[in-house]
Amino acid sequence: MKVKLFFLLSLLGLSKAGVVSAQGGCPPGQYPVSGEGWNYCAPIPGYDQSPTSSQPEQPPARWKSRWGAIATDGVKGVLGTATGEADQSEAEQKALAQCHTKGGSACKIQTSYANGCAAMIVGNNGFSTAIGSTIEEAVSKGMKICRSDGDTSCHVYYTDCSLPGLVH
Repeated sequence: MKVKLFFLLSLLGLSKAGVVSAQGGCPPGQYPVSGEGWNYCAPIPGYDQSPTSSQPEQPPARWKSRWGAIATDGVKGVLGTATGEADQSEAEQKALAQCHTKGGSACKIQTSYANGCAAMIVGNNGFSTAIGSTIEEAVSKGMKICRSDGDTSCHVYYTDCSLPGLVH
């Protein structure tokens, strides 16, 4: 009887060993799952998948420059602006056209800019325009220009930005 019991326990041990060795055959990112009479590989939640996984790789974002411009008729005090235009020439043409539409006759471009912001600062001694990566930077630069000749009445008259747009 002892021999039969030993033989039976040995067989049982070998069969379990076979299941255990079969469980080690899962591919990376999966773990073995088994029960009585069955086993399979299941994905590990949150496992860092390789670029060859079934998820499509996203293309890098593409940005398109956007232009703005400021045009003025300084004698008549007329302002024309444009923002979000596709190129510098288009922004300048629209700013000039707006200046003329508002009654300006000697309109000229004061500044044009891409992917940034512009400010016009007005004081008793005239006006100044400046550009920067933010409105705050453009205003700060414009105020320095306006105050450089001692003008203490400088104030912000106009600000806007032409920021790049995502290409779809």
